[in-house]
Amino acid sequence: MQKDDASTLLKYDISTDPATVNISGDNNPDTAKIIIQVKADTNVLCKYISIQVPVGPDATDMYSVNPLPNSSSDNSDWVPTNDFVPGMGNDNSGNDSTFLYKHTNDGYTVDSDVTFTINGTVNDEAGTAQIMIREISATVDDGTYQIRPMTHNITKVATQDTFYLNSAVVAYLDTPGVPVALLDRNRGFQLNWQSNGSDFKLFIGGTGGQPIDLGTQSFYQVSAGLTSDTTYIIQAQKDSDYLNLEYTVSINAPDAGFTSLSANTFTDLSQGSTKILGSQHILAQGGQVDTAYWHATSDGFVIASIYPIFSSDLGITNEITLATIITGTNSFTISCIADNLGQAYNSLSIPVKQGDVFSYLCGTSSGEPGMTTTFIWVGLGTGMPTTTVGSESDKQLVQKAKNDMNAYFSKRKQKAEDFITAFETAFEKTLQPAAKEQLIKKLL
Repeated sequence: MQKDDASTLLKYDISTDPATVNISGDNNPDTAKIIIQVKADTNVLCKYISIQVPVGPDATDMYSVNPLPNSSSDNSDWVPTNDFVPGMGNDNSGNDSTFLYKHTNDGYTVDSDVTFTINGTVNDEAGTAQIMIREISATVDDGTYQIRPMTHNITKVATQDTFYLNSAVVAYLDTPGVPVALLDRNRGFQLNWQSNGSDFKLFIGGTGGQPIDLGTQSFYQVSAGLTSDTTYIIQAQKDSDYLNLEYTVSINAPDAGFTSLSANTFTDLSQGSTKILGSQHILAQGGQVDTAYWHATSDGFVIASIYPIFSSDLGITNEITLATIITGTNSFTISCIADNLGQAYNSLSIPVKQGDVFSYLCGTSSGEPGMTTTFIWVGLGTGMPTTTVGSESDKQLVQKAKNDMNAYFSKRKQKAEDFITAFETAFEKTLQPAAKEQLIKKLL
């Protein structure tokens, strides 16, 4: 076998996929294929074909060293081999990857097409890489095998870095750099991500509020940790382009949240603490309170409280204040008596079911503003009642409560008048109307 620079006998059609080979960018590796199509030629005998591709970091190298490129053949007559064949490139100690294929066809006649494909990660330097193809071939007529080389240049171009946002991961603040999949409750952590964006915002799932503006900072710290799974949406901006990445931080033994929870037998809440009551909301307050109708959007409690809040309350004497809560078909009433001996305060708490309509009213024995009465709603959860127009039956219940309240005041006044009349009879003396009225008020 002779070794010379004779032109190859076989015809090679060389292309790349993609047609334009882009170099890799930071955190954005780019791959490319070199496709070498060899046409059948029954006038040619060929024992080996080798493809030598430069690898390394330079502009004249095609692929990166890590990972090294690989190759394949679509024709079973051509198989990769580790044969040591001097002059075919696999004896080269330079920065090259050489792929040697052996022709297994009897007689070495090239009677079918074959395509070799080299695949690898393009390095990050623009330039021109030269590949070398060698064949050990002879013509059928001559039969003298020679190493016949050819070269082909492949141009690599630099493109604008592709905008990317990826690789979100969390790590504890006290063990930075160690990724964690399932976090402990209430343990501080940092959420990190990779991006070539210039500005970042963070949306926290479930809050519905404005995003947190992080500027150029590509991490977010939660020093107090979390008690339940939380989803974050990272938004990266580069020029006028935006990318979003969703990441859910999972908590070991998280607080559970349910839209609906039903217990077929019983629910045991004896372990740990239970938080179900919402905030207090004042529905009405004053010495006189207008009747209103409310629709309960959740289970809760209506509280009626007769208690001095304002300085004017402390000067009230000779007065009875009544407060009534009406829910369903029932009414519940409390009283506050203010006389010369002092003031007796009172409060009442009534449970209300979700969907029920409730109302309230208050009144005094004199018909004048009495002790400050406050009606309060405490819901289970965040449900607030909404005002509504009472049905005819609701209005009838309120009217009955008013009638009962007026009847109570009238009965007490009648008893006081009867006592004063008996007093006048016993002493055979008639009191002046003003004095008589004053005594009646004191007795009430």
